[in-house]
Amino acid sequence: MLKNIHSSPENPAARLVEISFGNSSRAKDAFTRIDLLVAVVVLLLLALTLSPALARTHLKPQGTQCLYNLRQLTLGWTMYADDSNGKVALTHGAFPPNPDYNAWPRWVAGDMRGGRVSDSYTNVDAVNAALLVDPKFSVLGPYVKIPALFKCPADLSTWSGQPKVRSYSMNAAVGCGANGSAQDGNSTIGHWLPSQPAGGPWRIYLKTSDIVGGLGPADLLLLVEEHPDSINDGGFAFQMPSNPSQTAWIDFPTKVHENAGNVSFADGHVETHQWKEPQAIPPLIWATDTVSIDGSSFIFAANPDVKWAAHHISAPIANAAPYWP
Repeated sequence: MLKNIHSSPENPAARLVEISFGNSSRAKDAFTRIDLLVAVVVLLLLALTLSPALARTHLKPQGTQCLYNLRQLTLGWTMYADDSNGKVALTHGAFPPNPDYNAWPRWVAGDMRGGRVSDSYTNVDAVNAALLVDPKFSVLGPYVKIPALFKCPADLSTWSGQPKVRSYSMNAAVGCGANGSAQDGNSTIGHWLPSQPAGGPWRIYLKTSDIVGGLGPADLLLLVEEHPDSINDGGFAFQMPSNPSQTAWIDFPTKVHENAGNVSFADGHVETHQWKEPQAIPPLIWATDTVSIDGSSFIFAANPDVKWAAHHISAPIANAAPYWP
């Protein structure tokens, strides 16, 4: 059709066709260069806009791996309970040099602040990955055989220049002695709550069938990603607030995931919990052989994070009416 149109002063339509189509390759090249220039400008603008977020993207894969680790450890805990007629792994334990520590294997052993639970190892616990899966000390060893699963990749803490090997602790209200009782050597399970062997105000969970009465498996905290300088034994100690203003951490959770920490629950699910009062958690200083944290410097009245934890650590025993935030 276009071939029949002839260019002439009397035929302006033909002249328009010649301008538009007669040099089509040059027109196409010009469009391509402009399109490329626009794309570059757009990408530069996006880079400027997203650069703060992109700088933090390395935390996302680490957080995903951390949640996977917690899921595997919780699965190992469940399998152990299934193989033990519902009796759950011992959690609490006085850290060395208390001789009760070596009396029975716990869910895991090891003091991440420079202690050593056994003379059979020359390395301190903080850098001894073999200790995590040694059945002599860890009842989860036969179920979780990979030491790396006990460490969050975002936890960069070291002891004497070597990476620490564990990031997680277990709710100290969950666990039992080797005979299935509430007595762990010289201590009562969950004594920080405070609780008693019988008749105390707060529940302790010695068997999976105990996870009733206010907290079901989907609500009961099992594993907590603990602050690296707070980990001593395998238990995450917690004191239930007695009133709205007395909200303080005993053991501190971590805030390595952009002021959040990862946790698991007794039903097996895992989640990232965003802390609303991160200033109540000590700063993370990786390369230091810290022995303890001065908790008195991090007490905040009506701390919403402590209240949240209180609703997942334990529940009131029937007929007891303590303050439960």
